[in-house]
Amino acid sequence: MTILLIDVGNSQLKWVLSDQQEMSPHQRLSKTENYLEALAATWQEFETVNTVVISNVTGVKVTQALIDLCQRLWPKVHCVTASAEGTCCGVTNSYLHPEKLGVDRWLVLIASWTQSLKPLVVVDCGTAITVDALNRKGQHLGGLIIPGFSLMQRCLSENTFALSTGDVPFKPTLGNATEAAIANGSVLAAAGLVEKVIHDLEHTEGESFQLILTGGDALRLEQALDRSCVVDAELIFKGLQRYVETHR
Repeated sequence: MTILLIDVGNSQLKWVLSDQQEMSPHQRLSKTENYLEALAATWQEFETVNTVVISNVTGVKVTQALIDLCQRLWPKVHCVTASAEGTCCGVTNSYLHPEKLGVDRWLVLIASWTQSLKPLVVVDCGTAITVDALNRKGQHLGGLIIPGFSLMQRCLSENTFALSTGDVPFKPTLGNATEAAIANGSVLAAAGLVEKVIHDLEHTEGESFQLILTGGDALRLEQALDRSCVVDAELIFKGLQRYVETHR
């Protein structure tokens, strides 16, 4: 059985094909005005897809458009829309209204817990940076959300006089030019937050937490951290895979 796993983010759409034994390398597409036409041209080359699983943080209209496209390409396809819930795969949601937790955060928690079964902090570095923690029982301890690196830098550029940003490689040092100071500062700010969260958790919980990074900017954040971590670019797709296994 072939499964199409789709992750719809704020700026990009990514997907992989899975046969339940292995996944293809993920592909991505920027969400331009005509991105659905581009998807149709790419996806029509696939052999029959039996199931589609969608994670979408951008609203129901996008989800419905993707379902319509998939049903047009593969009329017998079964479409599943992932959502956060109270419990799944050993993970317990801490939100008073579980469905309010972002589905992307929920899925990476499910995938991380399935792989480790130990206390962990998972950081998703995308348009926004999310930080979530699980204790040794799989209980979600809550999370934090801050702007991603590009948003931090754009905020400075758009709301201050004569501060410019550029495509500057990150270095864990003080910058000797404005662009470097902003680029380095945004990454180190996120790194400081992550280090603080883990330090406090290990103090209050009395045990060590594994750190897992995912998302497009995970490698940049890894360079700024003083502790070991696991970087897993496919984490949300692993979460989608686990989700559909329990929601057929």
